[in-house]
Amino acid sequence: MIITTHKKLPTGLVGMKNVGDVTKFLHVQDVTPILEQAYKERMAVGNAHNYGREWEKVASIPGIVLVEHPEFYEDQKALYKWLKSDEGRGYRTSTRNL
Repeated sequence: MIITTHKKLPTGLVGMKNVGDVTKFLHVQDVTPILEQAYKERMAVGNAHNYGREWEKVASIPGIVLVEHPEFYEDQKALYKWLKSDEGRGYRTSTRNL
């Protein structure tokens, strides 16, 4: 989940709490630069020349998302489904329908 705020927050590992046998970690990452770069790449005029080639940049996904969803490493369809959702749409760099 992305929560926007105007407060200056620390980045990286900012908290840790032991709850019984489980340790919970709080990690903060500013994804605004990643979202801005993905938007610029999506709006670039020269984006159409990649169509039909074997390689095309599809998204710029922050590391924290891959930690939350490790299934993306093995299941490409799950990643594409997430990129179509409201949460993942902002990270897309491709303008074509995935």
